[in-house]
Amino acid sequence: MVDGSCGVGSPQTPTATDVGLGLQAIYRTCFRLYPDQPSPLQVTALRKFWMGGPDPLDYIYMFSNAGSADSRSPPHWHYVTTGLSDLYGDARLHNYSTNAEGPSGFGFELTFRLRREPGEKNPPTWPAHLLQSLARYVFRSQAQLLPGDHIPWHCPLDELPN
Repeated sequence: MVDGSCGVGSPQTPTATDVGLGLQAIYRTCFRLYPDQPSPLQVTALRKFWMGGPDPLDYIYMFSNAGSADSRSPPHWHYVTTGLSDLYGDARLHNYSTNAEGPSGFGFELTFRLRREPGEKNPPTWPAHLLQSLARYVFRSQAQLLPGDHIPWHCPLDELPN
């Protein structure tokens, strides 16, 4: 994505015949959270990592969240990655495992929330670039990111001057 190899658009609803079980599981979970957004905006790697492309995440879904006064959550964009877990179950990217109890791929995906500005209709794509960078780090280092991990980022996350 950083090198311009990504695209932005709305996906078709995944079905069992055209996507893997891991991707379907992520989509179903997102649809439970966002039933009113069956075709969320997405950033996609035009040339998938498993086809020699530079970006390890196949897709990054971008959902509009209205927020909640109960949880003191403001309106925000919710970004959800696909590709750190095993999306297809066929060893094209992750070693195939017959152990259904073990983790899928790296065993996690990344999410990112960004406060939505009043009147903002489209999500910024810079968080998708950031998530691809984190995914590249995970693939190169084989590091497991765990709840509570912190990553020092010695510059603005959106790479814009203050």
